[in-house]
Amino acid sequence: MINLKKALITGASSGIGEIFSYELAKQGFETVLVARRYERLEAISNRIERDYGIESKAIKADLTCQRDLLEVSGLLGGVDLLINNAGFGMIGPFEDLETDREMQMIRLNIGALYFLTKKYALCRVGVGGGVINVASTAAYLPIPGMAVYAATKAFVLSFSEAISEELKSKGFKVMVLSPGPTKTEFFDVASGGRKKLPGSMSPEEVVRRALDSFEKGKRSVVSGVINKVIATGSRLVPRAVALKAARRAFED
Repeated sequence: MINLKKALITGASSGIGEIFSYELAKQGFETVLVARRYERLEAISNRIERDYGIESKAIKADLTCQRDLLEVSGLLGGVDLLINNAGFGMIGPFEDLETDREMQMIRLNIGALYFLTKKYALCRVGVGGGVINVASTAAYLPIPGMAVYAATKAFVLSFSEAISEELKSKGFKVMVLSPGPTKTEFFDVASGGRKKLPGSMSPEEVVRRALDSFEKGKRSVVSGVINKVIATGSRLVPRAVALKAARRAFED
């Protein structure tokens, strides 16, 4: 069991964030659940308290809103583990996607994650604590058809690995999780329900691997053997070849 006591999970109303909430409650964590959909959060929080006898608090917040972001950051001082899971993607030709929506994605996937990580580190470095930042296997390669989303996740990967090295000697753990295709709402939302992704892992598999890796002190983990091979291989294949392959995958 990870020797921590309270966890704050963003994007906790479904998918990977919801499963993080249950798995951490099983390990004895009190949980603070953050997302926009309060009814979903409240149901998850109630289930945690009923099934595991662990205190759980639901916080409705839109992390692209500065006021909500500041409110959530004010809770970090008493938190032992921060899971930055909130984020979304968009799929489609670059010129067709709405600029305002893409800017919202950048604010959430990059801005909110950076801000919460920074605020948390400032109040916990030297005290102890940890962060799991959720990236994606999309972080390993520019992806035509998901250009902005992949770029936001490349930031998460690079940023998290760098500060992990900086802060490890100060008792502060940072790990970045890069899931591949996962059976959540993500792909339906990103594609507007137009695409289905084969070969998806369950969120339970992803989260259990993440928590096991975090406990072992890993800096970065890609969930799934095939996904790890793809992520590693993408750095070895010539860029032009990999880009063409990625484009064909999203045009099919």
